[in-house]
Amino acid sequence: MTIKFVPCLKALSSAVFLALPFFIQSQILFNGYVRDAYTQTALAGARVRIEDLAQASRESLTDSLGRFRFEGVVAGRHQILVSLEGYQETRISDYLIGRTNIPLFIDLEPRVSDLPEVTITGRSTGAFLHPLSNKLVISREQTERLSAGFFDPARLFTNQAGISPLNDAANHLVIRGNNPAFVKWMIHGTEIINPNHLSNAGTFSDQSSASGGGVNMISASVLNNTYLNKAPSPAGLGNALAGLVDVNLRPGRTDKLTTEAQISLLGMEAGLEGPISADRGSSFLFRYRYSTVGLLSELGAKFGEEDINYQDLMGHLSFPSKNSDWNIFFFTGDHQNKYAGIEDSTQRTIDKESQDILYDGGQAIAGISNEWRLGAMHRWVNDLVWSQARSLREFGPAGSMVLGNVNRLRQEKWSLHSRVVSAFKNNAVLTAGLQAQSNLDQAHYEDVVPRPNFDCCPDPYYSIQPYAHYSVRLQNWTLGAGLHSMIMNAVSIEPRFQLQYQLSGSQSLQLNAGKHSQVPSPISYYPKELRDPMVSYQAQAGYRKTNARSGWGLAFYYQYHRDIPNSGEYYSLINDYPYDNSFIAQAGSKGRIYGLETDFQAPLDKWNWTGNLSLFRSQLIAPSGKVYSSRFDQKYILHSGIGREWEKTKTDAKRIIGIHTQVSYAGALRDTPLDEALSLSSGYPVYRFDQFNTVRRPDLYRLDFRIYRRKFYKQINTLLALDIQNLTNKQNFSFSYFDYVQGKTAFNYQLGILPNISFTIEY
Repeated sequence: MTIKFVPCLKALSSAVFLALPFFIQSQILFNGYVRDAYTQTALAGARVRIEDLAQASRESLTDSLGRFRFEGVVAGRHQILVSLEGYQETRISDYLIGRTNIPLFIDLEPRVSDLPEVTITGRSTGAFLHPLSNKLVISREQTERLSAGFFDPARLFTNQAGISPLNDAANHLVIRGNNPAFVKWMIHGTEIINPNHLSNAGTFSDQSSASGGGVNMISASVLNNTYLNKAPSPAGLGNALAGLVDVNLRPGRTDKLTTEAQISLLGMEAGLEGPISADRGSSFLFRYRYSTVGLLSELGAKFGEEDINYQDLMGHLSFPSKNSDWNIFFFTGDHQNKYAGIEDSTQRTIDKESQDILYDGGQAIAGISNEWRLGAMHRWVNDLVWSQARSLREFGPAGSMVLGNVNRLRQEKWSLHSRVVSAFKNNAVLTAGLQAQSNLDQAHYEDVVPRPNFDCCPDPYYSIQPYAHYSVRLQNWTLGAGLHSMIMNAVSIEPRFQLQYQLSGSQSLQLNAGKHSQVPSPISYYPKELRDPMVSYQAQAGYRKTNARSGWGLAFYYQYHRDIPNSGEYYSLINDYPYDNSFIAQAGSKGRIYGLETDFQAPLDKWNWTGNLSLFRSQLIAPSGKVYSSRFDQKYILHSGIGREWEKTKTDAKRIIGIHTQVSYAGALRDTPLDEALSLSSGYPVYRFDQFNTVRRPDLYRLDFRIYRRKFYKQINTLLALDIQNLTNKQNFSFSYFDYVQGKTAFNYQLGILPNISFTIEY
């Protein structure tokens, strides 16, 4: 069950803030591990060289466990160069040393003899992204450097090629014109329920969603890397038609006790981490966060129309050893959103002011993971994760003290993920595994007006996903083939295929194709009979050129979805257009998406410039066979960002000042006009379906800006930042609705200018 915090936790967080000066950091330690990218085995004798911006360098060799260690490193940006005979030389660009010095894991890819003898791969992290994967990565450090991330890596994915936010008030991802409901969340590669606070934020219905929310319960401060696996994906991933967000927890510090505190307009956070056994490398990490706006609201301050509050608590215990690693973790949090309408009807200007609304909810995650290294070439990885989410939305006439409309939702999931990874010659890897899940989606709806109340699905349902994937690198070719299966009521057999041809040491061609599926959820959208897997056939072809600090890529893709829940001709999950969900009783709609996307990264003197452009169509194929634009048929998305840093060393501290700005330009979500006369006379919205999704609202435009200052003293590190989302205060369209107070169509817009000042201190 979700834990409701008691007031003493607020006092505990205050005590942690006051206790910070008692824990001090005397020097900067930089350490980590070098591993084989395919087998994850330790690599002894690897040469690790670090070089600061003044080109002063130091070197170290890894020991028998693959460990390297540098004492007394000067804080700041460094280039990290790692080399070992038989492996491709790897460069990590502009890595920040001095910020919560957790071990850095660096994966080296074995060299193929027919390719150039030395290939330097530019990376921002030590993680290896397999050439056959369709994976993006956001590091913890990027969440503190890039604009408008608000310490949430999922928000930063909205600046990647082919991706846009559903609404900039939340982190729902629209990937290649797909409904955000086609995106799932994972932790350490195992599926979980939506881990976000206020999952109703940014949605048309103001009801809970399964894909995102206003604030991520898993704070970036406890993360290592976060990955977005865009479809089409290899056979090891399933139950998502558009993509999977995979968060990975970092261990605590292994050399000494460290405390950290952060305060911003979003929340106040305090943490404690350190070694359990320094000799064995085991560690602990705890964090507590409370909404700043919620605290100020309790003290009488008012922010906007609604009172918003949330809090969360997490813990992570890490126990590495020579042959196995154990990790135990938990998260729990709750949130609330209150809106008070206007009792005097003559004072109302919009329909919402006629209601009092309460949204209350919470979520929890707990899990244990283990990795056994069965010799040098084999690994057995197991994860068991429980996750749960609950929500309650009530509303009624303003000032009546009676909230007559009640909508409750409870979701619970047990996920077991077991897989064996075996490596062979020629960089061949065989992964065979099984994901088994127990799911519970309970819904309760009641209203004061005469209509059927709704109670659904007290019983759990189960799914099994066996899979196997084999990849091999032969000279200039890298091949991958696998089989995934979704067993849930019906059975979906899903072959997957990937191919890459290396034109040179820096250029490659790639082809991905396969069948995917997803079980619809939550039950508030779909009756039990419609839980057969939705099916998608997808293909992608691309070209990529990568150098030490620059890169360019181009990809063409096609997706065809079928067996999608729908009601009649127009409502479909492809389109997710507003409609009464109690009438959904079919799975006969289809979807078609096709397009191209290109992205680049390039240095401009001391500036780093990135950008991408996507051109696509997203279509609904109705049961009649007619083709319509889906709500997400934006047609084009453009992102471009640029930033740089300035370093300066003084007698008492090292200082880094950085700026980053990001601009996004995209087509707006599609809209259907309302019949205003019929809507007013009937008392419910009546849409002009003869003009279904034909209305194009003004294009979306957003300029974000971030400026920050880091200081590294002998005893403390600080980070002061100003983040401004939508700097120009552009009014971006979200959706239209019929407003009964105004008696006409009204418009809901995304957030205007949103500044966030944050200060982080680390001892």
